[in-house]
Amino acid sequence: MATKTKTGGLLAYEDSQNGFESVDYKSNRTYITAYEKYRALFLSQFIVEHPELDSRATRYFLNKLFDSGTIACYKIPHTDIPAFSPYTCNRYDRYSYPSAIRLVKERAEAPDRLVPSKLLPVNEEGGAVLAYVNLDYLLKPAVIVDDYARKLADVDRAINTNLQLQKMPFLVLSNGKNNEQRKQVLAAIMGNRPAVFRKAADINSITSLRTDSPYIIDKLTQYKNNLDSEVKTLLGIDNLNTDTKTQYINDSETNANNEEISLSKIGFYEALKDFGKNAKKYLGLDFTIRLRTDRNTEGRKEEEDGDRDNSADSDEDS
Repeated sequence: MATKTKTGGLLAYEDSQNGFESVDYKSNRTYITAYEKYRALFLSQFIVEHPELDSRATRYFLNKLFDSGTIACYKIPHTDIPAFSPYTCNRYDRYSYPSAIRLVKERAEAPDRLVPSKLLPVNEEGGAVLAYVNLDYLLKPAVIVDDYARKLADVDRAINTNLQLQKMPFLVLSNGKNNEQRKQVLAAIMGNRPAVFRKAADINSITSLRTDSPYIIDKLTQYKNNLDSEVKTLLGIDNLNTDTKTQYINDSETNANNEEISLSKIGFYEALKDFGKNAKKYLGLDFTIRLRTDRNTEGRKEEEDGDRDNSADSDEDS
């Protein structure tokens, strides 16, 4: 029987059957590092700002979108301050979109003046608007990241196991009578002597048991890199597949990979923009929503323009 639990944003799977209990990924260092890495990379792509909110509130908003895929936004009663909360659906319209919701208090002591307990209409004045992380309302980035973080943890363990197997020494069979003799022969061989002189009978009597295992660390490392590229593409994060066997050999293949990344990112970005439009239309809340790459692109353009101006001035002076 498999059970799924969630602690601190991390998903843990515990499975016991026939006395076997699966690995607790939540306590695996590689899993935790990979999970938090992709979580941070994904969330850092988006900038959400509002004059009444500080960075803690916007981080909470984005983190909830990452974990649950959706969150409700409403105005604190008798104020123009926006607030966010998980919710449960009470009614749906004919397109299966929530038409009425009830906010979920994450802290039982939260008063009604901050988190109303009444039923709130969706996309109506005085109600709430819903934010989704993607145009696909069912998508949850946390599930994607959890799946790939588990795979990366498995690969990392396989790499460590194969590395340990490469260190295994060979075994030499001996008995009490010829133990010292064989030690001397092996010491001479392991000492890199150019020649070892022994009786033929002594050499023929030495039997070794090899514990060789195939070296597959390079293949496992490549598989790990491929997993890294796959999850980044799904999350709309720029990446370069380093697999030498699948290097892009023409511009069309390069553009196809870039287009897939762009489409993934657009799906997340458009969903946030839809939330911003609804928040302004129904709640009068004006959110600033943009991709962080937009700012970087503008900054690079300004630097390039400045470099061109400086080069033009230097040409005039000369």
